Amino acid sequence: MLDNWINEPAPSYGIVNISVANMRQLPVHQSELVNQVLLGTVLPVYEEQNDFYYIRNWDGYFGWLNKYALTITDRKSAEKWQQAPRLVVSGNYGLISEGPNKSGEIISDLVPGAVLKKLSQNDYEARVELPCGDTGYV
Repeated sequence: MLDNWINEPAPSYGIVNISVANMRQLPVHQSELVNQVLLGTVLPVYEEQNDFYYIRNWDGYFGWLNKYALTITDRKSAEKWQQAPRLVVSGNYGLISEGPNKSGEIISDLVPGAVLKKLSQNDYEARVELPCGDTGYV
Protein backbone atom coordinates (compact mmCIF):
# COMPACT_ATOMS: atom_id res chain seq x y z
CA MET A 1 0.00 0.00 0.00
CA LEU A 2 1.39 3.39 -0.92
CA ASP A 3 1.20 5.97 1.83
CA ASN A 4 1.23 8.95 -0.52
CA TRP A 5 -2.44 8.56 -1.50
CA ILE A 6 -3.19 11.45 0.79
CA ASN A 7 -1.50 13.66 -1.82
CA GLU A 8 -4.13 12.60 -4.37
CA PRO A 9 -6.66 15.48 -4.47
CA ALA A 10 -10.14 14.13 -3.79
CA PRO A 11 -13.39 15.36 -2.22
CA SER A 12 -13.08 12.64 0.44
CA TYR A 13 -11.21 9.48 1.30
CA GLY A 14 -12.29 5.97 2.15
CA ILE A 15 -10.66 3.27 4.23
CA VAL A 16 -11.61 -0.30 3.32
CA ASN A 17 -13.40 -1.83 6.33
CA ILE A 18 -13.99 -5.41 5.13
CA SER A 19 -11.36 -8.09 4.51
CA VAL A 20 -11.60 -7.90 0.70
CA ALA A 21 -13.64 -5.31 -1.20
CA ASN A 22 -14.65 -6.01 -4.80
CA MET A 23 -13.97 -3.19 -7.25
CA ARG A 24 -16.51 -3.09 -10.10
CA GLN A 25 -16.27 -1.49 -13.54
CA LEU A 26 -19.72 0.11 -13.13
CA PRO A 27 -21.71 1.08 -10.00
CA VAL A 28 -23.87 -2.08 -9.97
CA HIS A 29 -23.28 -5.48 -8.37
CA GLN A 30 -23.66 -7.29 -11.70
CA SER A 31 -20.79 -5.33 -13.25
CA GLU A 32 -17.44 -6.88 -14.12
CA LEU A 33 -15.00 -7.34 -11.24
CA VAL A 34 -11.89 -5.29 -12.13
CA ASN A 35 -9.85 -5.53 -8.94
CA GLN A 36 -9.97 -6.18 -5.21
CA VAL A 37 -8.85 -3.97 -2.33
CA LEU A 38 -7.77 -5.14 1.13
CA LEU A 39 -8.86 -4.11 4.61
CA GLY A 40 -7.16 -0.94 5.83
CA THR A 41 -6.32 0.48 2.40
CA VAL A 42 -6.82 4.26 2.11
CA LEU A 43 -8.39 5.37 -1.18
CA PRO A 44 -9.32 8.72 -2.71
CA VAL A 45 -13.09 8.88 -3.30
CA TYR A 46 -14.30 10.94 -6.26
CA GLU A 47 -18.01 10.25 -6.63
CA GLU A 48 -21.01 8.41 -5.14
CA GLN A 49 -23.67 6.68 -7.24
CA ASN A 50 -26.18 3.85 -6.61
CA ASP A 51 -24.67 2.91 -3.22
CA PHE A 52 -21.18 2.78 -4.75
CA TYR A 53 -18.12 5.02 -4.47
CA TYR A 54 -15.84 5.73 -7.43
CA ILE A 55 -12.27 5.29 -6.22
CA ARG A 56 -8.70 4.88 -7.39
CA ASN A 57 -6.66 2.01 -5.99
CA TRP A 58 -2.95 2.33 -5.16
CA ASP A 59 -2.09 0.37 -8.33
CA GLY A 60 -3.79 2.97 -10.55
CA TYR A 61 -7.04 1.11 -11.24
CA PHE A 62 -10.25 3.12 -11.11
CA GLY A 63 -13.49 1.44 -10.15
CA TRP A 64 -16.57 1.32 -7.95
CA LEU A 65 -16.74 -0.08 -4.41
CA ASN A 66 -19.96 -0.80 -2.55
CA LYS A 67 -20.46 1.92 0.06
CA TYR A 68 -20.64 -0.66 2.86
CA ALA A 69 -17.04 -1.67 2.12
CA LEU A 70 -15.67 1.77 3.03
CA THR A 71 -15.45 4.06 5.99
CA ILE A 72 -15.63 7.55 4.47
CA THR A 73 -13.43 10.16 6.09
CA ASP A 74 -11.67 13.43 5.48
CA ARG A 75 -8.02 13.94 4.60
CA LYS A 76 -6.91 14.58 8.19
CA SER A 77 -8.49 11.35 9.49
CA ALA A 78 -7.05 9.37 6.58
CA GLU A 79 -3.60 10.74 7.41
CA LYS A 80 -4.09 9.84 11.06
CA TRP A 81 -5.00 6.26 10.07
CA GLN A 82 -1.88 5.96 7.91
CA GLN A 83 0.43 7.38 10.58
CA ALA A 84 -0.87 5.21 13.43
CA PRO A 85 1.05 2.11 14.55
CA ARG A 86 -0.02 -0.76 12.29
CA LEU A 87 -0.33 -4.48 12.19
CA VAL A 88 -0.08 -6.03 8.73
CA VAL A 89 -1.49 -9.54 8.40
CA SER A 90 1.10 -12.00 7.11
CA GLY A 91 -0.62 -15.32 7.83
CA ASN A 92 -2.81 -17.12 5.31
CA TYR A 93 -5.97 -16.36 7.27
CA GLY A 94 -6.95 -14.84 10.59
CA LEU A 95 -9.83 -13.63 12.71
CA ILE A 96 -10.45 -10.63 14.94
CA SER A 97 -12.29 -11.61 18.10
CA GLU A 98 -14.20 -9.30 20.39
CA GLY A 99 -12.31 -10.29 23.53
CA PRO A 100 -8.79 -11.35 24.45
CA ASN A 101 -7.65 -14.98 24.12
CA LYS A 102 -10.03 -15.55 21.18
CA SER A 103 -13.07 -14.90 23.36
CA GLY A 104 -16.31 -13.27 22.32
CA GLU A 105 -17.82 -12.87 18.88
CA ILE A 106 -15.81 -12.81 15.67
CA ILE A 107 -15.65 -9.22 14.41
CA SER A 108 -13.92 -9.79 11.07
CA ASP A 109 -11.90 -12.24 9.07
CA LEU A 110 -8.42 -11.32 7.84
CA VAL A 111 -6.43 -12.06 4.70
CA PRO A 112 -2.72 -11.53 3.94
CA GLY A 113 -1.91 -7.86 3.45
CA ALA A 114 -4.77 -6.50 5.54
CA VAL A 115 -3.79 -3.45 7.60
CA LEU A 116 -5.10 -2.75 11.10
CA LYS A 117 -4.38 -0.02 13.62
CA LYS A 118 -2.36 -1.56 16.47
CA LEU A 119 -3.55 -0.30 19.86
CA SER A 120 -1.45 -2.59 22.08
CA GLN A 121 0.44 -5.85 21.91
CA ASN A 122 1.82 -8.53 24.22
CA ASP A 123 3.62 -11.82 23.57
CA TYR A 124 0.41 -13.61 22.57
CA GLU A 125 -1.93 -11.19 20.85
CA ALA A 126 -2.54 -7.63 19.75
CA ARG A 127 -5.47 -5.32 20.35
CA VAL A 128 -6.42 -3.71 17.04
CA GLU A 129 -8.85 -1.20 15.59
CA LEU A 130 -10.71 -1.46 12.31
CA PRO A 131 -11.30 1.62 10.10
CA CYS A 132 -14.94 1.75 11.29
CA GLY A 133 -13.74 2.12 14.91
CA ASP A 134 -14.52 -1.42 16.12
CA THR A 135 -11.80 -2.95 18.27
CA GLY A 136 -10.79 -6.54 18.92
CA TYR A 137 -7.93 -8.96 19.31
CA VAL A 138 -5.76 -10.98 16.90
